[in-house]
Amino acid sequence: MSVISGGSKSIRDIQTGNIAFTSAGWTMAGDATSVVTLLDRSGGGFSFETDATDNDSSALVYGGEAFKMSQGARGVLRGEVMWTPAGADTGNMFFGFSDTAVDFFADGDTIVSGDHLGFWIGTGSAFWRTLSQVTATNLGETTTTAATSATVYKVRMEYECLVAGITSRFYVDDVLVDTITGQTYTSFGPELQLMVVVANKGGNANVLSLYDVNASHRNVA
Repeated sequence: MSVISGGSKSIRDIQTGNIAFTSAGWTMAGDATSVVTLLDRSGGGFSFETDATDNDSSALVYGGEAFKMSQGARGVLRGEVMWTPAGADTGNMFFGFSDTAVDFFADGDTIVSGDHLGFWIGTGSAFWRTLSQVTATNLGETTTTAATSATVYKVRMEYECLVAGITSRFYVDDVLVDTITGQTYTSFGPELQLMVVVANKGGNANVLSLYDVNASHRNVA
């Protein structure tokens, strides 16, 4: 489990256990026709499957906009995820923080303008991508490390809001794949929500499975 360290713990700080043990606490947004299925596995988990409708973009949101990005804030988000698209060029997925749940992925497979921080995989992409976006400016990378279909990956994002901006470090299977520095947060949300998103291209059913999701975040008033 992630641990918040340094300074005095605040009532505003967030520390979760495995919130992917069950789908309880997650709320669907966007095109609400996707299906959530609890998985029979040690430690629990659930899958999130699209309904094979072209250009649908569905989100599962945990809680509200509780993660405030302001100077002094920092945190860690980690999870085990598996992306199983129906085939090549069939859809997109996202795991992280955002202020936009509805139509996160636009019909042209682009990410909607907004404030986002996390991991994603694009249509037809064989790579994990990183996202640190304010409005329409993304400082992330489109090619970091390979993303193989139907394979479980351990992903982790560590971030801290410094005077010069947000510094974010992205890990896949405990290997650092990207570091982003200097992202402005003066207009960042300022509060973001934890979410996962799945989207379709064409009439395909794509599946995102989640296991062992943990988040810790130090909020600064």
